[in-house]
Amino acid sequence: MKNVRANSPLRPAPAAPTDKRPFDGGFTLIELLTVVAIVGVLAAIVIPATGGLRRQAAKGKEAHAARHLLVAYHLAAEENRGTLPPLQEIASGTVNERGQAVAGIAAYRWPHRLRPYLGDRFRDTLYVNEQAEFYDERAGDDYVLSIATTFGMNGVFVGGDFSSLVKDRPLRRVTDAAAPARLLVFASARYRALDSKAGYWRVSAPCFGWPEEDPPLASADPARDADHGHVAPRWAGKAVTGFLDGHVELRSVADLRDMRLWSDVARRFDNPAYQPAR
Repeated sequence: MKNVRANSPLRPAPAAPTDKRPFDGGFTLIELLTVVAIVGVLAAIVIPATGGLRRQAAKGKEAHAARHLLVAYHLAAEENRGTLPPLQEIASGTVNERGQAVAGIAAYRWPHRLRPYLGDRFRDTLYVNEQAEFYDERAGDDYVLSIATTFGMNGVFVGGDFSSLVKDRPLRRVTDAAAPARLLVFASARYRALDSKAGYWRVSAPCFGWPEEDPPLASADPARDADHGHVAPRWAGKAVTGFLDGHVELRSVADLRDMRLWSDVARRFDNPAYQPAR
């Protein structure tokens, strides 16, 4: 067979030259900007949702702790022949979480007295969420830990308070209550004048001089906490509230202006604006 000449039409033509370069794995500026924009959109969607979920979880944790606190409250009453634990009472023999004697007025307050019914600990029972962080910072300070709890007690009208100036006789037994499901015992509380994360061990009813306006969702003035009895509407304008029958619900400050939720006497008189004798 004869060799095909170089210029023969039977010989394949050489490939046409091209200026395309091999793919080097990089991205164009437009592609990078597109990716950044997509990430930004996703972050704008995910971050608020995640924050909302965390807040919902924190609210649920506080409500769960309030239910356990009410169980402890009733257990303490059962061991005392049905008499409800007071806000504070003169007593001896109170010990702290380390088994050491608690001195002074801290020993009289309800937190140390109910602690044995809460697994003998404060953290994640009486101190949850931000207050748990405060507890970690002040662990070992018996006095401070007796007043900065997540929940405050309505002790003037339920259980009693030896230092109360109100002449109304406090409710001392569950069986004596006109409506246990409508009588508040504990509520979310705060005392930011002590610390931005501090709760408060007692809540005071509107008959003690609440101002006419309700507090904003996040008041910037810690001194105003006492105006509304240290009640903390930290959950979208509502506070976790625990009632004598053991159930827990969210209540706004406007709801809590009803004295029938605070006083068994007000409930019996069916008077939401009841003023106790002093």
